[in-house]
Amino acid sequence: MEINGAQLFVRYAYPPNSRGSCGPPDSDALLHYGQSGVTDAGLRELAKGFAGAWPYLELIAGATGNPDPLDYAVVEAYWVGNTLLDSVGVCSIGNSMEDRFRARTGHQFPHLMEGVLAGGVPHHSFHVLEIYPWTGLLRDDRRSSTALNVLDQCRIRWGEVVAVEGDSAPRALAAPGVGRDGAVAGGTGDRDGPVRRGRVGLHR
Repeated sequence: MEINGAQLFVRYAYPPNSRGSCGPPDSDALLHYGQSGVTDAGLRELAKGFAGAWPYLELIAGATGNPDPLDYAVVEAYWVGNTLLDSVGVCSIGNSMEDRFRARTGHQFPHLMEGVLAGGVPHHSFHVLEIYPWTGLLRDDRRSSTALNVLDQCRIRWGEVVAVEGDSAPRALAAPGVGRDGAVAGGTGDRDGPVRRGRVGLHR
């Protein structure tokens, strides 16, 4: 079964959404869309509710002349990366960061921009590891341990499928050094599913 970009988005967005880490509060609706495979205007509205991810999807789509932020290649570019990211210029990324984060980060904003100038791209890992730390949580000793845990959970890592039990999702061992198992979020660039063996993307 071939999946489209909206369904790929669901696979990566649902795990953190179900924990309340990002996106709209109705994670059950997102789960329903993933289980049913239905793609409609309601799913698009749910995707727009992800204030972190959606602007990046729009940025990538706009830079590549694609009218659909939920096109498969655009969604793939944001979550796990592909050549579309090469088409998003530094000025476009910088302007987006200015609009979204200057007011929130205040005098820390130049540090955030250093990441853009050093080669940052509109990718999920960039948002988690570069943007998130400058929004304040990691500088609060009372919340730093929680923030570091969120960083670890939010980043996408590779894993190896080791078992499939009935109709349930495959279980995968996380990459060496990560130290925890995770549910499969997506495949390795193959649009056919479900994944049975091999490396996969894990998003807790």
